Amino acid sequence: MKLSTTSISTLLNENKIYRNLFWVLFSLALIFLFFDTADNGHDFVVMYRAASSYLHHEPIYSIERDGGMVFKYPPWWIFCFIPYALFPLSVAKALWAATNVGSLVSIFFSLMRLGFSFFSVSVSVMAFWGIWAVHFIDGQVEVLVLALVLFLLEKLNNNKLPKYAAGIVYLMSIKGPSILGAFGVFTKKNILKVGSIFFIVISTVTLIASLTTTHGMNIMSDWKDAASSGSQALEPGKAVLGRDNQGIPAMVHRVNGSFSAHALPELGVNGIVFVLGAVVALYLFSGLSLIPRTFFWLAAGVVLHPLAWFHLFVWCLPLTVYVVDRAGKREVNEIWFWFPLLLGAVTARTLGSFGQSLEFYSFKSLVVCTGLVWFSIKSSALTQSNPRHI
Repeated sequence: MKLSTTSISTLLNENKIYRNLFWVLFSLALIFLFFDTADNGHDFVVMYRAASSYLHHEPIYSIERDGGMVFKYPPWWIFCFIPYALFPLSVAKALWAATNVGSLVSIFFSLMRLGFSFFSVSVSVMAFWGIWAVHFIDGQVEVLVLALVLFLLEKLNNNKLPKYAAGIVYLMSIKGPSILGAFGVFTKKNILKVGSIFFIVISTVTLIASLTTTHGMNIMSDWKDAASSGSQALEPGKAVLGRDNQGIPAMVHRVNGSFSAHALPELGVNGIVFVLGAVVALYLFSGLSLIPRTFFWLAAGVVLHPLAWFHLFVWCLPLTVYVVDRAGKREVNEIWFWFPLLLGAVTARTLGSFGQSLEFYSFKSLVVCTGLVWFSIKSSALTQSNPRHI
């Protein structure tokens, strides 16, 4: 008897040997990822230096001091990194590595508690190995943010209190335009309450930061200058034309730069793509229930971000799990089982020059967009026929 991919997924989901093998491999992977951050973690050093500067009453935003590696996160995030700055850098890196490892484990179990199968979560996590490696080597923050978003989403799914939704908006504000990824928690009933809570919190925390740093009331303008800097300090063309940036705005710039003698203004193109993409997403995702709507907006926020580096695609994991879960339940064609590999494993490192060509056209974002369009239409129909549908 010929087994289909769906049948295999059903068998593996309850298979003890598969589960035990996964946990062995996952545990080994976590050890490697821990040391990736502890031994490298270059981006974490930026966060650590900013928090240390705060503790020493020095500017947290200083382009003159830090150049392209200046702290670029909003001022209401500086206090999240201060606990790590209380320790020597080597110890802080180890603590940050442990935080990220714990966050990745938390992500796994949160997705299962939200109703997704062991098979769909484990396969997606394994397929994302390359993305995890980039994230942990850089010492980035997306894994921690996603763990906290999923924790609050569990709370929000059980109790529609606006404070949980506002918490998700706060978390997704860390990378500026990434706040688009939080749009899934908004409804007509809660938008004013959630928006008000978010505004009050960030205003209060920013005021505290302005009163306790050398920036004073200029802290917002200093953040703006720092956030818009750095592109010049990178390799030429890396921020806009480099393949490491897998967002849709970057792809538009690369294509335009290849086929037009006149480069389009970066800010203008980013804004147009961002707004048009958000409008399309609003239309497509409006009929979805809370969980898929949140997952889809998280992914949309990634592909529309002006600086969608590989590690930002961590936030596409929930969408990937959703896709595999739907395929496992025979709601869509089995071809969607390839979605995690297409998103996580197709790179220049795995496919050489062909992979480079795919990355030129932001292949990761194109895969995500295909999934978003197809599954938003499919899931809207399922939600209307079954309101309890995930």
